[in-house]
Amino acid sequence: MRKSIVLFGMLMLVLVLKVQAQSFEGSFVMQIMDAGSFSRMSFYVKGGKILLEPIDETLPKPVRILIQKGNDNVYLLTEEQGAKLAILNTFMPPSKVASIDSSYNAMETGKKKMIGMYECRQVIVDNGEGQKLEMWVTSTMGFTLSQLFETIGRFSAAISDGDYLEVTKNNDKELYQKNMALEINEQKEGGVQILIKDIVKKVLPEEDFNLQGYTVIDMKAFQGK
Repeated sequence: MRKSIVLFGMLMLVLVLKVQAQSFEGSFVMQIMDAGSFSRMSFYVKGGKILLEPIDETLPKPVRILIQKGNDNVYLLTEEQGAKLAILNTFMPPSKVASIDSSYNAMETGKKKMIGMYECRQVIVDNGEGQKLEMWVTSTMGFTLSQLFETIGRFSAAISDGDYLEVTKNNDKELYQKNMALEINEQKEGGVQILIKDIVKKVLPEEDFNLQGYTVIDMKAFQGK
């Protein structure tokens, strides 16, 4: 009986640690650079909700985008002359055609380096379409590449008619599902570089992730006019 209790306790501890390892609450900054542009965006994560906040001095303040896991609504949150507005765009997930992708290849080099508080592994990714990426990944942040690109894909598709399938095309790969890349370098001259910086794990207030006090404007009411 005692042995069973000990084994049960060990199992519960493993499950708790596994959930903690896969769960991130807090904020980080994504910085994107290439030969001709530079942009930054803050991510605030709480449970299945994510707030995106572009860091751009030319934008009115505050401008934020609210996305929730399992929900197709994307809200652009802003203020106009003191009035808090939530502009609703509905993202319709396209049906992804299943295919066997034999061209994708991810190779770990064995090299490691510290980025902030995280030990990262170097992975070279070849997508078979002429693009090679150097990624420095960690499995201990509690946020993954699949979550990152799912969020970016939904935001892009709902706000600017971006190509969701192109952005999320590798989200079913094990590398993307189990790791977060804190540095991504496209291996060509003038290629894109993505950095994840200023990672802060902390409890965020629930009121930052709800629509209380906002007037919701559904963009579907204006379609076709």
